[in-house]
Amino acid sequence: MSRHLPGLALVVAALAACDRDFPNPAAGPALRILASDPEPQQAHVPRQKALRFRVSRLVRSTSVIRQSILVTPGTTDAETGAIPAGVVFFEPRWDPYDRVVTFELSPGDRWIPSTLYSVTLLLPNDPSSIPGLRALDGTPLEAPVSFEFMSGESVSDPQLDVDDTWPAVDFCQGAPDRGLPAVRDVFRSSCAAAGCHGWSAGAGPMMGLDLATSDGILSTAIRVTARQTLRGPGGGAPDPNPPTFGDSMPRIDPGNPGNSYVFYKLLINAGSYPDDLQGTPAAGPWLGDLPADATVPLDEIERMRELIVQGSPMPTQGSLRPDAMRAVMTWIAQGAELKDCPPVR
Repeated sequence: MSRHLPGLALVVAALAACDRDFPNPAAGPALRILASDPEPQQAHVPRQKALRFRVSRLVRSTSVIRQSILVTPGTTDAETGAIPAGVVFFEPRWDPYDRVVTFELSPGDRWIPSTLYSVTLLLPNDPSSIPGLRALDGTPLEAPVSFEFMSGESVSDPQLDVDDTWPAVDFCQGAPDRGLPAVRDVFRSSCAAAGCHGWSAGAGPMMGLDLATSDGILSTAIRVTARQTLRGPGGGAPDPNPPTFGDSMPRIDPGNPGNSYVFYKLLINAGSYPDDLQGTPAAGPWLGDLPADATVPLDEIERMRELIVQGSPMPTQGSLRPDAMRAVMTWIAQGAELKDCPPVR
């Protein structure tokens, strides 16, 4: 898919006449695919490569599922060489910071060499349907998206055949080989500083959210409902499938940054997005070969405030660099595992 999607325009236009009962007139603008990796008609695609799509709006993490994409004909098992029948199955990922939906091949799987693949991002069948990408307010893709690509003969580096996945991010160490800081250090130097979400001079953390220590994060953030999202008399338990997206949202939902209130508080800080000077050479695991985007999503920040987020952005003073944002997001996506870190010297 090209950056401006000229190769996709005709496909979208041809499919736009499909019967659809949405979007809701009160919802925001249509959800669109801005770029893909690989691009339409791209040849010699490395055999380990994940599929990535930059979207125009933040999407509901519940819509980033295997059933939202159809890819044929299939993949090969890296150990046996067997070609499974039917469609390709993926490990879906949602990166709300870069607004990139990723479908990773299952561990060890590779595209069949020199094979033409057809890719379709599907629309929901009806307003209550689960498959099909949707924006936070429920708006689906404006039309089905379809294109083809041709796989290559080998992986990107035949001497280092590894899966195309996000790096592992450790709470205490980060991911030094990727230039990502420790999540503990990110929280302590920003959100937990200045007497906000940490203990200061005997005063407790604001809103009861303690991000200064592992014990504090475990007891006040992990699977703990954000007070700002409580709706109705149902109590404080997080709701995994609320009637309205954002209701009873946990502060940190292990495995799901797109359902973590703390990360939305970080996302509404307009200073925490990349600019032209920061570049993205280290962003490969999240962006692949997608073009860098230095645009601050001001419209989406406003919609987050309307739909989910209340109060000031985090951190309240200053902002986070892209490497810190990606460290926190990836750590949450990988389960938000906590550790007792060595003391800082």
